[in-house]
Order: sequence, then structure tokens, then C-alpha cells
Amino acid sequence: MKALIVEILATTAVALVILALFFSAFRFEPDFARTVFMCLGVNTIVQGGRALIQLIELRHLALEVVLEILYICGVLVVFGLVSDVSNVTPIPILIILGALTHIVAVFLNVASDRHDSMEINKLIQRRNRGKKEKEEPAEEPEE
Repeated sequence: MKALIVEILATTAVALVILALFFSAFRFEPDFARTVFMCLGVNTIVQGGRALIQLIELRHLALEVVLEILYICGVLVVFGLVSDVSNVTPIPILIILGALTHIVAVFLNVASDRHDSMEINKLIQRRNRGKKEKEEPAEEPEE
């Protein structure tokens, strides 16, 4: 549960940075508080759905990624139409921003997973070295 909350907040932060860059580039001035809470709501729904997709454990990673992106796009389209965001930001732009946010989040996860796996490998190597030292008999001094 803690990991899911961290994931929601992290993707919300990434999405807000991307939105801020987008709004700055095109000189939009949206209602900031509304945008933050909408972004949090969308990311909560998206991360919940992604968690369910990952429970399915598809055999092909590419199929899982495509399914996640289609799910994210679907959530963004529905949320954009329901919340009237499509009047300010066109739906295709929402989809591009959502895909971009997902790509950045995936890269951050890969970097974190790589760091974790390197730490685990170091611990395994230390443990194996310790076992080898215990298995090697001490040489008796020659008289």
C-alpha cells in the first residue's frame, strides 16, 4: 500500500512538472489548485488500474506496456470529457502529456530497479565470500 501511495505521488509530481512546462511553453494560465487535484485524481485512478494490470502477469512485457498506455489514454479521455478539461487542453494533447508522463515514470522505475538489483547483487557477493572463507580449512602450521 505504501509503495502504491509513493507511486501515485511520484507520478503526480512528474505530471505536474510536465504540465508546468507545457503551460509555460504555450502561455496557458489554468486554475493551479484545480489542476493539482485533477492530476492527483487521474494518477490515483491510473495507478490503481496499473496495479490491477500487473496482477494479471502477462507473458509479454510489450503487451503489458501497450495495455497500460491504452488504459492511461482511456482514463485521460474520460476524465478530460467529464471534467471539462478538453475546453482548455485538447484531448490529443492530454493523451500526449499522459504518454510522456508514463514514459518518464517507467524510466524512473527502471533506474530505481537497476539500483536495487545492484545492491542485492553486492549483498549476495558478500554473503558468498563469507561462505567461502568459512568453508576453506585453516592451514595447519608445519613443524
